[in-house]
Amino acid sequence: MKRMHKDTLIGLYKTRVLGHRKTDRTRLTLAITTLTLSLLFMPYVITAQTATMAGKVTDELTGEPLQGAELTLEATGLSATTDRDGRYILRNIPPDTHNLSIRFPAYVSKEMAITVSAGERLAQTLELQQSFADGDKIFVEAAQRDRAQVVAAQQHSKQIKSVVTLEQINRWGDASIQEALIRIPGVQAGSQGDINLRGAGLNRYYVTVDGQRIGSTGLGDRSVNLDMLPVDLYRELEVINVLSPDMDADAIGGVINLTTYQPVGRERALNVTLGGDANAQYFDFTGPGNRASIRYSETLTDELALAVNLSHQLTHQSWERLEIDYDVADFGNGPVDVVERVAPGLHNDSRRSVGGGLHLTYQPSDWATYHLRSLINSNNHLVNAHKNVWAANENWIDSHNVTAGLYNYDVGLKDIDNQQYLVQGSANYIFNEFNLGIELELSRSVVDYESLIFPFQMNGLDYSLNVEDNLRPIIVTADPPPIESHDMILQTIEHISSKQVDNRYMGNVDIEIPFAKGLFNVGTRAQLKSKDVGDLGAFTFFRLNYRGFMNLGGFEKNHNGTTVLGQYDLPWLANPDALQNFYVVNAPGMIKDHETMHIESDFRNIEISENIFAGYGMSTLHFGRLTLKGGARLEFTKLQNNGRLTDFDRFGGYNLSIDTSRVHHHIDLFPNAQLIYKPMESTKLHLSYTQSIARPAFQMLAPFEFANRQDTTLIRGNMELEPVSADNVDFFIDHYLANLGNISMNLFYKRLKNFAAFQQQTIHVQEGEFKGIDPMFSEETSLIPVKESSFYNSGESATLYGAGFSWHQNITFLPGILSNLGIYANYTWTGSTYKTNNENNIALPGQSPHVVNGALHYTQARFFAQLSYHFTDRLISNPSLIEPASSFHSQDNLFPKQNLDGWTDLSFSFMYRISDHFRFWADVSNLLKREQVLYNHSHEASPSLTDYYGGHKLRMGIRFDL
Repeated sequence: MKRMHKDTLIGLYKTRVLGHRKTDRTRLTLAITTLTLSLLFMPYVITAQTATMAGKVTDELTGEPLQGAELTLEATGLSATTDRDGRYILRNIPPDTHNLSIRFPAYVSKEMAITVSAGERLAQTLELQQSFADGDKIFVEAAQRDRAQVVAAQQHSKQIKSVVTLEQINRWGDASIQEALIRIPGVQAGSQGDINLRGAGLNRYYVTVDGQRIGSTGLGDRSVNLDMLPVDLYRELEVINVLSPDMDADAIGGVINLTTYQPVGRERALNVTLGGDANAQYFDFTGPGNRASIRYSETLTDELALAVNLSHQLTHQSWERLEIDYDVADFGNGPVDVVERVAPGLHNDSRRSVGGGLHLTYQPSDWATYHLRSLINSNNHLVNAHKNVWAANENWIDSHNVTAGLYNYDVGLKDIDNQQYLVQGSANYIFNEFNLGIELELSRSVVDYESLIFPFQMNGLDYSLNVEDNLRPIIVTADPPPIESHDMILQTIEHISSKQVDNRYMGNVDIEIPFAKGLFNVGTRAQLKSKDVGDLGAFTFFRLNYRGFMNLGGFEKNHNGTTVLGQYDLPWLANPDALQNFYVVNAPGMIKDHETMHIESDFRNIEISENIFAGYGMSTLHFGRLTLKGGARLEFTKLQNNGRLTDFDRFGGYNLSIDTSRVHHHIDLFPNAQLIYKPMESTKLHLSYTQSIARPAFQMLAPFEFANRQDTTLIRGNMELEPVSADNVDFFIDHYLANLGNISMNLFYKRLKNFAAFQQQTIHVQEGEFKGIDPMFSEETSLIPVKESSFYNSGESATLYGAGFSWHQNITFLPGILSNLGIYANYTWTGSTYKTNNENNIALPGQSPHVVNGALHYTQARFFAQLSYHFTDRLISNPSLIEPASSFHSQDNLFPKQNLDGWTDLSFSFMYRISDHFRFWADVSNLLKREQVLYNHSHEASPSLTDYYGGHKLRMGIRFDL
């Protein structure tokens, strides 16, 4: 197990245990709580004899329910907004004849007279007519209808969020949720597409489907692999920036919500997509990809409707990589920098996803609605990585020449199976005085992980290095390298095997009570979660030695090799299938290093049980154009974790492993206050203060222990580790333009506390406190000093702040054909100051200060085209302690950070409507051929890793709509 430096930053984690607050935070929390509780108990229910009106608002042509339609009873002050099912409810209507107006963006407003009597329950379905552009409207109507849904959803949501639909994602040409997210304001992405919302840190969010959380897929952490989720399974993608009290509070960055397809109002709908993709530069290594999906919806009876969708997707990605390691040597004139290792390589990545969804809606009356949703997604991720390694092995003649160095050819194989299962049931009831919602869910994720590394090696190779270009060191041999595949001998194989299961059982009960000036919401939520990583023994890391002699000759697939990064030759590319078969046949007879297996495996084998019980209350008060929202959420968390103690004897050898178990619980209170002001109908200002947390990774909370009696050291997890806490202030301005355009601006500020760090300290241990130390006690010894390494809350804090701007508009005011142009653009700026024990005022890891998205599209009749651009600025990848190279030695207390270059992408999308039912689509991405460098301090000093994504990826296909 690798030693970790003192005070190394592990992540952004915090929680607040009641009774352990700092004075200033306690006063602020009490003040906010007092305010919000006063709002909670203001509502009252009018019991006079009035009428109630309920029903749906739908599209007159398609029958599709319209979410976000506004209904107003003039002269009464009563209004309502439709939900996802298109339902509305108007209560406490005075007996009389009233004028009812219904409005929805890009639809013809409707007015009608209704007459109600005391105690009446009136059911009415209302239809609205589209009011789109004149002329050939095949593409225009689809775009306008899609945009209208987005505008309505964002205008009337109780959260601040950004919404994009599958129609818009298809225009970008994105195939996965991860790809589509990068286009949304406030979303930042790392080298492999790792998502960071508003600079708060990687994985500081959670993912929901139709508002319910899905199981995590990360090994020992809470992350969800978004790249495994194909876009064809979902109708909309939402990024929620500001939480409300009815949402789980562990989302400092925000929440990603995926909305599935539900039945449409018309009798029958069918959508089919077929396509393929390829990158010509890497086609010989990956072959073509493909994409197929089908969505079917039908209204079976007046009360029952269903929607079914199926998706299959195979995608490939290849990239070229160069790794460089450094060391320091002394050739008689003091220390100088030397390049210890140069490793060019090629990575090939394939992902196959097969999934499906089913949605049943049963509405026996306008007063009750039932939903049953299920979702299954299976994703197989295969990686084969080929790498040549030139290593000096400390055999330098001088800073540029090596004698008797090592030459390796390594082949890495990964096979990762991700399975996601989700079943949801919900019931919604409308009563005269209140609405009642009940939801139950089962979510399950299963991840099977297999990794094999086959190293082939030849010793005693002389070479020299030309490092004039630090990014591309040139390797030179005296003669053409006298290397043949039969000279490359198989070394020790590394094998990692793991299986983890994440189960979630959740239930919600929500009640909404209207009163004269607004709404009162109250509810409860139970979330029972278990995460089993390795079944306390199934995670294994083995080093195996083959009983015999095996060279590379029998595994060659490409005898001519390939060239990467323009100048590095990989003489061979071994056949991954042949290597896999060789291992399966011969593994039972190989020699296993069991001691290393326990060192590398035991601490990862954990079982976590995390049960969270929550209750919330919130009020919404309307005063003309001003709306006040206040509430609070109370969460009780109980943890019961099982881990493993690994004991080493007094000679440092492995002794035994023992299962361990710990229990811990805590309570958290999260106040929430929001103010919304509409100076005009088309403009909305939103100011909010919220508190949120980010819970620690499960691996940190696991009660694992490594006890070594030889040097009296103890390495362990910490179940009492508190998550990071965040005080969040957000300000938004949204202005909606004509023709469904909008301009928005947001400012945000976060104060983060309680970071976690891996620290070493000396503690005095009593007998029985740690099982691995007990054999060291005697009758004369009551306390033993132990060097303990564990996770602790460092007490350090950070300030995160930023601003965002977005603009979406069809430029209809331009003359002629230019009026068919449209623009989509957003810019996000983030900054932060973070104090560590080693350096003050650095930026938070994973935070990119500048992110830009832009798209210019043209729509006319049957034709659509779009040019899309993305830019992410450089970021700090890892602020951990790194040993400086010799050129830094004169600068005391300098700890170079790992920085990652920014990246850009330019893509082009095209659609053409062949007929009323068929359209052809195509898109080309990576037009700028992306290259990113990971480096310490500066490119010139020590670039350590370069990833180059070459070629252009072309996707094309046919869509059918009925």
